[in-house]
Amino acid sequence: MEKKEFSDISDLIFKKFSETASEEELEELQRWMDYSEQNRELYNQITSEETIASHIKIYQGSNVQEAFDSFLRKRLYLERRRRVFRLVVRYAAILLLPLAVALLYFVRKQPVAPVEMVQQLADSSVNKPVLTFSDGERMILSSGNLEWREKDGTRIQMNEQSGMRYRASDSINNQTIYNTLEVPKQCDYSFILSDGTKVWLNAVSSIRYPVTFPKNERVVYADGEIYLEVAKDASRPFYVVLNNGMKVKVLGTSFNVNTYQDVQVTLATGRVQVEDMEHRNWNLTPGMQLTVTNGEGVINKVNVEDFSAWRYGMFVFHEKKLEDIAQALERWYDIQVVFLNEHVRNELFTGVLDKNIGLEKFLKQLFHTSRIHFVLSGNQLFVK
Repeated sequence: MEKKEFSDISDLIFKKFSETASEEELEELQRWMDYSEQNRELYNQITSEETIASHIKIYQGSNVQEAFDSFLRKRLYLERRRRVFRLVVRYAAILLLPLAVALLYFVRKQPVAPVEMVQQLADSSVNKPVLTFSDGERMILSSGNLEWREKDGTRIQMNEQSGMRYRASDSINNQTIYNTLEVPKQCDYSFILSDGTKVWLNAVSSIRYPVTFPKNERVVYADGEIYLEVAKDASRPFYVVLNNGMKVKVLGTSFNVNTYQDVQVTLATGRVQVEDMEHRNWNLTPGMQLTVTNGEGVINKVNVEDFSAWRYGMFVFHEKKLEDIAQALERWYDIQVVFLNEHVRNELFTGVLDKNIGLEKFLKQLFHTSRIHFVLSGNQLFVK
């Protein structure tokens, strides 16, 4: 029984809670629980009616992934033991299905079809920010309360209201430890670095950063689109290194960086200097935007809020090609846009749209403004 695959155990738990398990399967599950105290403890912690009942209010109105995340974080918060953390994370993906059935059983008090559950889990578990720790462990992030420590003593705090924040340790540690945060399609995320710098990540973006910055400088590595409000520290300049090797140098500044296609740096406050791999430099003042295409940089004066409104859930387009808008839709709604008429790609659009209203309403607004037709089939959007 020691070598029993956990995928098999997952199936047995699933069948038990969906009341489809045979007597032999129930006996097999019982033998697995009796094999070790660790097995029984894991089963009891996941399926305890008392524990789940105490979180009913959290689970109601939430999807299964959010319910699982909240349950897992609260258990980790109380225990604060690295060993248990690794154990649960290792089995989380395997045990997610039976746990979801258990949650829905107690919350809804009605049976759930296995096929519908698989689809619901597939829809809800993919598009969540993922944090990769210095030791390679990965964790899906969502709302909740949790605190843990990195190897250098840095505290990482998750708060239901304020999100994730790093708090540097008082102890001196010469080793620079990095975490990586990846944000997939259909979501964005914000958090606070250990120096107080605020970071926002748009969909399909990532940032690699030290959990505690060294004494001489602050360097992060970014891809996609991010907005930063850099904490002032004259003794430690702040650098953002982009995926193509370009570097943005700041001291205390608010700015937006976009590397989806061309490199685009938009400055809200302060001053920045952008340097490419050929050591060419561009200096920006507030309200200016640098666009670098094939090594050629152009600086224009822009309305900064148009290029950072995504932080507040808005798409702002000003004389924007529909082809560019299509790429934003693909990132946010996780679809593929297919142009049936090539000339439509260059149609210009100006407007402000709420990206959280849902794709169908978004397309209706776009149609009434542009008179362009859209047909949605599965995850493909046809434009004509």
